[in-house]
Amino acid sequence: MVEQLVDALRMMVFLSIPYSLASLGIMIGGRAGVFNITTEGMMLLGASTAFLASYFTGGNNLVGLLAASAMGAVIGVLFAYLTVTLKLDQFVIGLTLFILTTGLGSLLYKVYIGVTLEPPRVPVIEDLRVPLLASIPVVGDVVFNQNAMVYFTILLALALHYLLFKTMLGLNLRSVGENPRAADSLGINVYLTQYLTTIAGSTLMSLAGAYLVLAFTGVYTDYIVGGRGWIAIALTLFGRWSPIPILLGSLLFSGVETLVFQLQAREVAIPYQFLLMLPFIVTLIVLIWVYRRAELPQALGKAYDREAIEE
Repeated sequence: MVEQLVDALRMMVFLSIPYSLASLGIMIGGRAGVFNITTEGMMLLGASTAFLASYFTGGNNLVGLLAASAMGAVIGVLFAYLTVTLKLDQFVIGLTLFILTTGLGSLLYKVYIGVTLEPPRVPVIEDLRVPLLASIPVVGDVVFNQNAMVYFTILLALALHYLLFKTMLGLNLRSVGENPRAADSLGINVYLTQYLTTIAGSTLMSLAGAYLVLAFTGVYTDYIVGGRGWIAIALTLFGRWSPIPILLGSLLFSGVETLVFQLQAREVAIPYQFLLMLPFIVTLIVLIWVYRRAELPQALGKAYDREAIEE
């Protein structure tokens, strides 16, 4: 019984990473006032790019992760140019790029791999057991016997928390998302801040998709993201735009996903259609619960125009 519980908790941590990475990507851009909702499509494009890069380099997952990061950065530059420089509506551009990235991810795979009876595979990232820490009862197996991307995500969340709330750079970044005109008057480069955070956020979203292929399945399909990108937006609201609550909140959604896998493995007499709905039902409940408590950056989704008389 204890062993089964440890396995379930370990799976929760493992499955929480794509939620965490995608939500941290949304959060870092949103803290500077840019709401990037391309997450679902960006994750699919990242998954496709990572798979192709790894596959054509003989299963080199590091190359796959770097390729996905580069693709995410490119889309981030495009999103920033359209919304920050041209000041187009962030939600309209977000939906447009969602459609573009979804189609592009599927297209790249079909161009380079084609339609096959059996999809090609790449090796998944191996677990990296941390000496000493992995020997701690329960916690050791759950947290310190994971792949390198798990450790990277945890350290990233801690680093972002320190950056945002313990440094002057973080204060400047948050001020851009709260009152860009006041930040501009104090000499903070609003446009540069929004560009950099948008690019960084898009890169993290792409890495979230790459994780699904390179750490979880080893194969690519057009349905691999499975709505996790949209759930990540709810998770960002649930985590109140803060890294550590987002990291912890991701365990809620990965816990639901783990429960679904456990129920399917035990062949519980529940219609599989209901099991597929379960993560989205939980997301809906979470959104209803946090709606009145949601704390958004004041300038979120609003293009800053230095020449405008008033915002």
